[in-house]
This record gives sequence, C-alpha cells and structure tokens, in this order.
Amino acid sequence: MHFDKIIMNPPYDRSLHLKILRQVMDKADEVVNLSPIRWLQDPLAEMKGNRADYGRFADVRSKITSLEVVDGKEAQSIFGALIGTDLGIYYLTPEGGWKPSFEKQWMNEKILMPTFNGENVMKHWTPRGKGDFDRPFVKLSELHGHVGQADFYDYCSPDYSVAKKKGGSCAHTVNFDTEEECKNFFDTLHTKLFKAISRQIKMNMYVPWNYVPYLPDYTHPWTDEMLYEYFGLTDSEIQEIEQTV
Repeated sequence: MHFDKIIMNPPYDRSLHLKILRQVMDKADEVVNLSPIRWLQDPLAEMKGNRADYGRFADVRSKITSLEVVDGKEAQSIFGALIGTDLGIYYLTPEGGWKPSFEKQWMNEKILMPTFNGENVMKHWTPRGKGDFDRPFVKLSELHGHVGQADFYDYCSPDYSVAKKKGGSCAHTVNFDTEEECKNFFDTLHTKLFKAISRQIKMNMYVPWNYVPYLPDYTHPWTDEMLYEYFGLTDSEIQEIEQTV
C-alpha cells in the first residue's frame, strides 16, 4: 500500500524513531515527521562513521528536504513530557536536498575533536566487571539521574557495595587516588562549560560522559574561569556559554 502523504510522531528511544522513519519513507511520496534532531547535529559524526546515527541512517538523511527545529523546552511545554533534546519537524521527499550545519564549531575544534582524538580523553576508566575498587570512584551512569538527590559520597567511595547498590553493576566508573580528586572531578562535570559540552554531544536522552575531556590535574578544584583559560576560549565564546547554560 502506498500513500500520498504520511504524518508521524514515532516513539523516542535511542534510534527507534529513525528505524521507523526508514520503513515509512518508501510508503509515501511525502513524509512529515516529528522526532529528535540531535543525530543530525552530532559534531563528532564524521569521526564516528557508522557508529553514529548520522552515518548509519544516511539514507534517511538524504531524503530530508527541509527541517525546522523545535526547542526542547518549548516541546516539553507543548507536550507536557520530559524531552531531553530539541525536536525536528522533518519534511522528506525522494528528492531530498537539505544540508546539515553544526552549531558551536569553535567548541568542536577546541574541545571535542581533541578529546575524541585522545589528546585529553577521560582516563582511569573502569569497564564493566574489570578493575579494582580500592580507590574512590565516580559512577558516571548515575550523574545525570540523581545529581542533587543524594549525598555526594554515595558516588565517591571505595566501597564496592555502593557501586553495586546504586547501579546494579560496577560499569562506567572513573577512579582516583584520593576522595578530594574524586570530588573535584565530579564538581567539574557540573561547571557551566561542561554542561555546555554535554549539551553539544548529547544525541538522545542519555549523557555520553565518555566523550568529555579529562583534565590533567584534579588535586585542585576547577572553576569555569580556569577552564576557559585552559581551553583558550575567546570573550565571545565565553559569553555564549554564560548566556546559554
């Protein structure tokens, strides 16, 4: 069965909306779709290749004729639902013709690309089921879901039972030699700059903390001013962070 037009609002769960959209594209001459847009704005897309939705769903991308962005906060207000990213109103035809563009290109060049290339990538990473727990750790999978809802030391402890209790496994932890370093790392992830980095790399409801920079020294706290200087940000770039976070 073939349709002239299809209007759709598929479920938002990782790449599910794109898998559904792929199936629908050949069922109609025109498709209007409302779903997350961040996969088209991934600043690391070209380096990730087919590991990113940008590459995996190139066939969907090629059919986009126009795209209108709906701010995530506005969408949340309209639908009364927790929506973690901006949405896109996609208009798809066989001809396509839409061209992507990336916001905050300076952040990509100064921070994200060097991080992805390993120049300042996160260290002390403990994969699932490996490593020891005789040092303090931060459990990354808990950061975005429970920040402010529990004492910090639930996330900074050498106690194995804490990690198991909080996440059901020991996956995705970053370990440090002292609790002071652990706390400084945790606090750094909540600076304005790191919140902006998270917003830039967030493709769906999940926070990919493994792509944030790992700084050279956590024996002292890091302020936003120190981070701005470390990454060599200009006054206009700093202002952009201050105004949007």
